[in-house]
Amino acid sequence: MKLAKKSNSTQKLESEVSASMILSCRMSSKMNELCKENLVPIICWLKLFIKPGKTLVYFASGTHINDEYKNLNYENVILVDHSFKNCSYDGEKIICLGLDAIVAVFVLRQLNIKIDFLICINEGLYEGGGRYSLNSDSFLGYCFPLFSEKLIHLGIKNYYCGNEYFHQRTHYLDLPYNEKKILTPIDKGYISPSIFSTEGYRASVTLLENKSGTNYSFKSGGITVHVKHSSIFDFEDKLDVLFLQYENSCQKMTFERLEHKLVDLRGEDNNSISKFCINNQYEKIGLIPNGSDYIDLVKSLSESDNHIKEIYFFHLNKGDFKSLYNETNENRDDLRTTI
Repeated sequence: MKLAKKSNSTQKLESEVSASMILSCRMSSKMNELCKENLVPIICWLKLFIKPGKTLVYFASGTHINDEYKNLNYENVILVDHSFKNCSYDGEKIICLGLDAIVAVFVLRQLNIKIDFLICINEGLYEGGGRYSLNSDSFLGYCFPLFSEKLIHLGIKNYYCGNEYFHQRTHYLDLPYNEKKILTPIDKGYISPSIFSTEGYRASVTLLENKSGTNYSFKSGGITVHVKHSSIFDFEDKLDVLFLQYENSCQKMTFERLEHKLVDLRGEDNNSISKFCINNQYEKIGLIPNGSDYIDLVKSLSESDNHIKEIYFFHLNKGDFKSLYNETNENRDDLRTTI
């Protein structure tokens, strides 16, 4: 993903960024003031200090920096919390970003920083301060393009209680990886959760390996339909529009201030989706699971007078889109994805 063509003001901001270990720049607490251009100094500053090698990212880290972080076997230890008053670098490996988690992911994506160890252990959903869950499909799906082929995750499955977080509990770390293993203290790569939180005794350390490359394709009328076990954000640059669902209004506002191709799928029926695609002359569209009749949606779009040539369905959880995977096509094996 690339930023838009730089304006004169953006170029000026870049020239003003120095190699100071403290950047007096943080996002506003008012989400309606969030602007991509205001993040350019942070992106340029971060680029100065990121080292080659492995990266650990701790979202909703809090502002306390444990001395043991300096001994972690990672070249970059990035702590993200909107409570940090600025962005800082300790001169060795610890980088603090005073940003919202989604905004921080946007910043990391601009530099294509790969995440090898991910910590999402306590985002304050119940204690206050947390505006959305970090171990949700929407947030982890946004992070997914940055995840390494071998990712270690530290989190608390049972942290998510109540009906509103039923999906997070039942599909905890249900991500497009072929192998998953709970690590113990004797396993390579294990880090004690107690280093990061007093709630660490409840946490699990999980190794995820080998990203799934599943791609199933079939024809419906003049449209080629692809089903991918991956994140929709892995293919954002190749799609005309991304139909998504958000956890809440705060998350929706944050995403849409940063990403211009996103459209909220919630509450939209087949006719409105088709009309939207016609009005914008979209040819390649991407969708995520939304509980609708997907075969009916494909049929509706293929029979509509639109410009759609390809539909891409993306899913993180195993077992989604069964109806689409069951669709057959005599020439399916001859179909080739162009994305």
